[in-house]
Parts: sequence; structure tokens; C-alpha cells
Amino acid sequence: MPVSSSTMLRLMHGQVTEPGSAPVVLGVDDFATCKGKSYGTILVDIEKQQVVDLLPGREAEPLTNWLQSRPSVSFITRDRAPAYAEAAAGGTAGGSGGRSFSFAGELNKRFTAVF
Repeated sequence: MPVSSSTMLRLMHGQVTEPGSAPVVLGVDDFATCKGKSYGTILVDIEKQQVVDLLPGREAEPLTNWLQSRPSVSFITRDRAPAYAEAAAGGTAGGSGGRSFSFAGELNKRFTAVF
């Protein structure tokens, strides 16, 4: 069933959980509100399979600020976008990057080790 992008955004905004429920395992990805022109970042609680928040743009700063205010996030699964890697490193105490996890990168390491 075809759905417009504004319908999808409205539905995602309706699914955002209450501010007090910060996830432990966070999924981070970008989405286009207008392909090639306007982007946002979607944050998903992987364990509950719920949208946690929608951030404007796909830069590191908004995600870094979001992570710094939610210390319960222990793991981040993300694509290989450098801005998200930077945010994961900057969002931890001391910028250690201990929460960053790239599924594709980890999968590549495992396959290389096995084969």
C-alpha cells in the first residue's frame, strides 16, 4: 500500500515514547523527509522495538546532546555514517567511544575471522 512521506512522519511522531524511558540499546539511522534536500535522524529502542525520538538533520551535534542527557544508553547500532560514529564517541563520558557499535563493521570482522 503506497504511503506518502508526510504520512510516515506523522505515524513515526505518534510512536515516539515518553521522554523518561531512555533505552539501553539504541538504533540510529537517517531518513529523508524530502529526498536529496531534507534529512532527519531516527532513534529506536532496539529491545522494545519502538521509536524513541526523531532529531532534525543527520549531523553529530544533536545526537551527541541527546546521548549525553541519557546515560542509560550502553550500546548503539548504526550505519557507517561518520557523524553517527562521532556522536557515539562524543556522547560517552570522556568521549571514549565505548558505546559505538557498527553492525556492518562487526559482521565484516566475524566473516573475515571465519573464512
